Amino acid sequence: MAASGSCDGETGTAARQPRRREAIVHTNMDRSVLFVVRGGANVPSCRFRAYQWEAPLQRVGIRSSYLVLEKSRDALTQAKFSLELRRQASRHHTIVYQKLTEAHRILTLRSANRRVFFDFDDAIYLQHPYRFALAMMASYGVIAGNALLAEHARRYNRRVTVVPTVVPMPSERPPAPAEGPFVFSWLGTSDNLRYLEPVFAALGRLRETMDVVLDVVTERPENVPTLPGVRVAPWSLHEENQAFARCHAGLMPLVDDAWSRGKCACKALQYLSYGRPVVSSPVGVNAEILHDQSFAWLASTPQEWEQAMRVVVGHRSSLHERGDAGAKFVAERYAYAAWAGRFAELLFS
Repeated sequence: MAASGSCDGETGTAARQPRRREAIVHTNMDRSVLFVVRGGANVPSCRFRAYQWEAPLQRVGIRSSYLVLEKSRDALTQAKFSLELRRQASRHHTIVYQKLTEAHRILTLRSANRRVFFDFDDAIYLQHPYRFALAMMASYGVIAGNALLAEHARRYNRRVTVVPTVVPMPSERPPAPAEGPFVFSWLGTSDNLRYLEPVFAALGRLRETMDVVLDVVTERPENVPTLPGVRVAPWSLHEENQAFARCHAGLMPLVDDAWSRGKCACKALQYLSYGRPVVSSPVGVNAEILHDQSFAWLASTPQEWEQAMRVVVGHRSSLHERGDAGAKFVAERYAYAAWAGRFAELLFS
């Protein structure tokens, strides 16, 4: 079992009245939640929807523990792990089981603790529809990252609640570099590098008349095409934070398909939390939360990406004010502090 938290510098506006939150602090100190996760804190969904809840939940009086799912298919190993699941489940008030559609493990947990919530933030019903249905039916309740995901979950479980993927607010927001090239930034797994095709095309045309570069941070930098103006760095938590600090604006391109429409806008929210405006595809939640905002531009076609990026570069002198507005928006609506009270009530009501 391993525990981790990294939200010490978080700020935000509470979503509940102060007296309500104080009541939670005083009455829930003996309460605990077990997150059953797919991997360590470097796995994005585990990091944002499990490990980084530790400090915010502690502030409202809830203790968090973490159990990483056993991946071995050896029968004896699985039997031992089932015993560990039941043992851990009996020690906690509530279980949050993350993302893997394995109904048998959920039922194992429920044999010792009926309050097992299935949590997911991607359109996993597209990968294994039958397994998804069984997992939803096996769970006490479901926590979905957005309304579209919740709609699919409600076909099999009536107790479904939307909890968006929220982000920590940095303790400091360094200003974007005043001199040098204009820096766009993209962070993501190598599986999502295909989304960058319209950005690469736009970058090439912009560089004909502008001093513009693109920072790409990913776990497999060798998979990034070698192109003029593209700087690549291997992912680490430190490098991720450095990427936010050294850029002027963030990018979140997507393909408009069923999988992308299930995404939860996490990367866009991260950039905004650092006071960096974003250019994004108008897909799914991104279209909902970024539409008509001063700190965001939306683009679909390669031509729209070029135009949006060109406009952002032209607004370099006003990006600070726009970024401040974006950070305030995230702090009030999509930060851990803004959701901790409601999440605690969901887990222990």
